Amino acid sequence: MPNRRSALQIKTRKAFVANASRILGPKLKTAVLAQDLEKLFRNSQGVMIGQIQNIWFYNFSEGGEKNDFRIITINGD
Repeated sequence: MPNRRSALQIKTRKAFVANASRILGPKLKTAVLAQDLEKLFRNSQGVMIGQIQNIWFYNFSEGGEKNDFRIITINGD
């Protein structure tokens, strides 16, 4: 049976930085760096960078020209 890591909820920038090495493994970094920005996957749940190792983010702004993009899920290695 594969070793599955438990879900980690990060709610602040400080917590993300403190856990960055745990969250951003080498396969995920490679997937992000290889992503063609013209070919991002988009649907009603947000935008995805990568494939199996991926990062989902969403624009929480209320419209207009303001952007409030936040990471909502990271599926790392």
